[in-house]
Amino acid sequence: ALWWIVDTLMREGHIANHLTHWDRCVDLEDEENVHHATTSSILEASDKIIGQQTGSQSYMGVFNSPTFSGKKRRIDIKFYPYEERAFAFMYFTGNTLFNRSIRQYATKVKRMKLSNRDLRPILHPPFSLGPPVKAATEKDIFDLLGLVYRDPTERNGFDAVIPIDDSKKAEFFSHSIDVK
Repeated sequence: ALWWIVDTLMREGHIANHLTHWDRCVDLEDEENVHHATTSSILEASDKIIGQQTGSQSYMGVFNSPTFSGKKRRIDIKFYPYEERAFAFMYFTGNTLFNRSIRQYATKVKRMKLSNRDLRPILHPPFSLGPPVKAATEKDIFDLLGLVYRDPTERNGFDAVIPIDDSKKAEFFSHSIDVK
């Protein structure tokens, strides 16, 4: 499905440049021929990849701006499996500081690894992870982490991560935050 969308956008002139390597999804001899690929060849290749993948799919490209002639815009298109939607929503509705802060809280206080795809317990440091914990909504993720739920419009920085348990606040704030 993702490559069909990309192919359609390319044929309609919306895509200026590909940043994702097309050779991963279309088996053609040289890159120049990618622009002449048929929808069916792209769909065939896409079906092979989709069948091999168990997770999300991504495309990165440079698009021609639909509102400002001659301007280009970088765009990412991501497809996530339905069961990962809550984690993807939370990741894309928080700013950089919020995302770093909630991930650090999950790691340092709850001994869990939070990503845009799942939440997993850390079994044996540093990187042995347990099975993913299920969450259907963003609120479920906050509840699993023991945090006050924050609406997407309130996810605007480090201090938007508020533990429900006051004793966890001291534990969390005692860890240094490494913001790069």
